[in-house]
Amino acid sequence: MGSDTVSLIIIIACIIMSAYFSATETAFSSLNRIRLVSGKNYYLFKGCARKE
Repeated sequence: MGSDTVSLIIIIACIIMSAYFSATETAFSSLNRIRLVSGKNYYLFKGCARKE
């Protein structure tokens, strides 16, 4: 294998890993936002104080 092929494989692997980690970060961010909204609505609906 030539050095061009190895470089291309490394670049493609880095792009795939970058896409994976970006998607994971987006999923965690939206999950936290959904939990915050649903948690606020739950405690407002129940009329109870939040335990921390």
